[in-house]
Amino acid sequence: MADCNCIRGESEYNFKIEWNDKDSFLYQDLSNWNTDYGYSVPDEYDIIITPPNSKKDYKIAVNTKCWTKIGKEELGSDFKDGIYCIKLYNCDNIYTKYFAITNKLDCCYEKMLLNDEDDFAKMRELIDKIKVAAKFGDFKLAKDLVKNANSVALNNNCNC
Repeated sequence: MADCNCIRGESEYNFKIEWNDKDSFLYQDLSNWNTDYGYSVPDEYDIIITPPNSKKDYKIAVNTKCWTKIGKEELGSDFKDGIYCIKLYNCDNIYTKYFAITNKLDCCYEKMLLNDEDDFAKMRELIDKIKVAAKFGDFKLAKDLVKNANSVALNNNCNC
């Protein structure tokens, strides 16, 4: 019997995103894979990433045992700040999750903090809310918060 590679349950698909540099982030699989008889953890699997405001999907192979680097090389000009959608098709389940990339907003926050700008606390709060809204799947709220944060950045002449 061939090995099957299935995540245990509907809520067991999980991952972690870490910034690598301005042109990439790192993806780490944290899923709870079924390892019962006939099942195993794959070395890698494919995810579908849809960048912010893009109609294009990118199929990317990710590793289950180590970090996978994802960035401009994989996403081209669609690699930018905003809310990303990740889909995984696995054993009759479709998992959909969102995450936020806030690299430019983080840079703006740091510049505002250094320059004692009045809105630095507001920017930090917006960035934190963006990430939490994305994590909990509130796509509309996350997009609205990105718009608000971009407005604060523009009002403070951030150039990141």
